[in-house]
Amino acid sequence: MHDTDIVFGRKDSVENNLLYRWNTFAVNDGRYQIQLVSFDQINGSYDRQHKSEMILAIEVDNTEPEVKIIRPLQGAVISGSVEVEVSLEDKHLTHYVLEYGRIRKE
Repeated sequence: MHDTDIVFGRKDSVENNLLYRWNTFAVNDGRYQIQLVSFDQINGSYDRQHKSEMILAIEVDNTEPEVKIIRPLQGAVISGSVEVEVSLEDKHLTHYVLEYGRIRKE
């Protein structure tokens, strides 16, 4: 691992399979890896010959999608069948929702 931060280490057992909660908002977007290493312990010292490790690659993406309604224009008067043209940009866009509704008079 490069640019490694040891974020958590303890000798206790893991409860309910949760070892650590990582706040990804504290890091820049990009590719990272998570490494978990566990050791046996004999007579109070770590046994480096009996260890297990796993490394997995992940990508942090905290950037919001960029959205824009291109047509119709703001304030346009429309009727009949109207095409709504949009621009949606995001590295990992999965879905979108387009809604319309009547503006209530205040």
